[in-house]
Amino acid sequence: MRISIDDIKAIVGKAKEIDLTEDFCSEDFDFQLLAPLHFKAKAENKGEYILLEGVITTVADLHCDACLAPVKFPVEAEFREAYALNHSVIDEEGEMDIHAFDGGELLIDSELAASVLFSLPMRVLCREDCRGLCPLCGQNLNEGKCVCAEEQIDPRLAVLKNFKFDRSDKEV
Repeated sequence: MRISIDDIKAIVGKAKEIDLTEDFCSEDFDFQLLAPLHFKAKAENKGEYILLEGVITTVADLHCDACLAPVKFPVEAEFREAYALNHSVIDEEGEMDIHAFDGGELLIDSELAASVLFSLPMRVLCREDCRGLCPLCGQNLNEGKCVCAEEQIDPRLAVLKNFKFDRSDKEV
């Protein structure tokens, strides 16, 4: 996604509203977006850098981590990045990274992709009470019971099944 900043680049304090909707894909994604990416932001010339702040909205096609069912996940991600007007700018406050750019356009694809990725949950579930898949046969337990035996013994502990306790031993 390209954002032209020619009109604010030379005037400190000048700002402009940005409202863009584009089909977006990134090699960083291991999922697809089901809706175009909508980016609503404000670009402001802060003197030594351009501050770009806004919100990204879209819908991601994810899969449930427990049962692998498809999940349409609405994404709403905050976006706040700075782009240096000259290459010697150092962020004295340490609040944000300042990216270098040349020319009158900002190319923000990698920053948009990172914001979308950071907004996704660590664990995606199709529903709160998802029961997942049977570890033996793979049956989706949300759709019904599996045909596996109810009581499976861990094979590492199976030898203990034949262990006999001698009750005649008394503690000393």
